[in-house]
Amino acid sequence: MGRIGVVAGVTMAALLVAVVAVRGGTAADEADLAVGLEQPSPEPSPEPTGQRPLVLDANGLPGARLGAAPGRQEPSGLTDLAGCQWVWDPGGWMTDPDLVQQPTWETSAWVVDDEVVAVVLGAWHDPAGADDALQTWLGPTLGSPIEAAQELPGATTVVERPFGTLGPTVRVVTVPGQGIEVVLSDLPLPGAADRPFADAGRITTIELRRPGARDCALDDLDALGATRPQGWTVDVDGLGPLRLGTAVDDLVATDGVRADGSPYDTGGVASCQGFVLAGEDRSTGFARALAVDGVVTEVQVWDTGLATSFGLPTAADADDIRARFPEVAARSGPLMGSGAVRVVVDEVDVELLLQHEAASVPDLERPVEGGVPTVAGVTVRTPGAPVSPC
Repeated sequence: MGRIGVVAGVTMAALLVAVVAVRGGTAADEADLAVGLEQPSPEPSPEPTGQRPLVLDANGLPGARLGAAPGRQEPSGLTDLAGCQWVWDPGGWMTDPDLVQQPTWETSAWVVDDEVVAVVLGAWHDPAGADDALQTWLGPTLGSPIEAAQELPGATTVVERPFGTLGPTVRVVTVPGQGIEVVLSDLPLPGAADRPFADAGRITTIELRRPGARDCALDDLDALGATRPQGWTVDVDGLGPLRLGTAVDDLVATDGVRADGSPYDTGGVASCQGFVLAGEDRSTGFARALAVDGVVTEVQVWDTGLATSFGLPTAADADDIRARFPEVAARSGPLMGSGAVRVVVDEVDVELLLQHEAASVPDLERPVEGGVPTVAGVTVRTPGAPVSPC
C-alpha cells in the first residue's frame, strides 16, 4: 500500500518516527475476507511466555477488522487527498491491552468510508528474533527472517534500492490471497543508516489490506500540512517573527504566531514557554521559539530545504560544513553520518542537524533512510542559555 514522500524534519526525533497506499476499486466481501490466505506455515510463531499473544488473522486485529468500522466510534487521525483516514492506535484499541500490555510494535490503519481497508504493523526497534507477543495466521511475524515470508505460497519479492549504492536494500514480499493480500518487508528502522543492525533481514513491517480499496497515501497527508513560508532565511537571530531576545508579550501580540503549550517549570528553569508559527498543525511545528523567563532564548527550525544567512547552501552536507567552518574538522575530525554539529556565528550558538535523506519505498507505510546526510534543521541559541529548556 503505498508510498511515502520524502520526510523532512525531526523524525520526528523520533522522529522519529516518524514515520504509503491502498489501491483503487471496490472492497472484498465478507466471504472473501473469511477465506483469506492459505494456511501452510513454514515458520510457526513461537508460543508466548507469560501472556497470551495478539493474533493477526486474515480479517485483521480485534479492534481493526477489514471491511468493518474501526474499534472506536470516532477514530482520530488525518485524511489524505483521496479521503482516506490514517488512524493511529495510542490507546490499545487495536492491539487489545488485555493481551499485550507493552507491545514492541506500532499499529495503524487506513479507514475509508468508516471501514478499515488496511492494518499496518511496524516494529519499534531492530528485532533480534520473532516476537512472541504477536502471532500471524501465516506463521512469519515481526522479527522472523524475511525468507520465511518469501517461502509462503504465491509470494513475490521486489528488491528496492532507493539510494542506489548509498543506502540500504529493502526486500518487499507480497503474498496474495482470496480478497486480501499481505505485504511484509525488512525495511531498516530509523537510525539504521548510521548503525546497521547485526541481525538485518528480519521482518520489520506487516500490512494486511484489501487490494481493491481506494488509493490512500501518506505523502498526500504531508501535502495537506501547513504551507512553508516562501523566501524566509534562517539567520543568527532566528526565522521570521521568531527571534532571539524577543519578549513573550511581543510574541503573543504578533500575527502569525501562537503559543505552543502553557508556561511550566522544568529542571529549575522557570516560565518555560514555546511558540510556533500559526497554522502549523504538526506536533512539533516547522519552526519553534523557546522562551525562558519571558524572553526567547532559542529558535528551532526544521526543513530539508533550509536557506541560511551564514554561508551554507540549501541541503548542505558535511563537505559544505567543513568548507564554511574549518574549525569543525579540526575539532572533531571527518563528519560522518547524522547528528548535531555545533558552531558559533557572530557570537551566537548555532546547531546544525545532519540527517539522512528519507525516501519512499513502494507498497510500504514507512520511509527508509539513506544517501548523504544533509542539514535538515538549524537551532540558534543565546550564548549561555539552557539547551532546549521546554
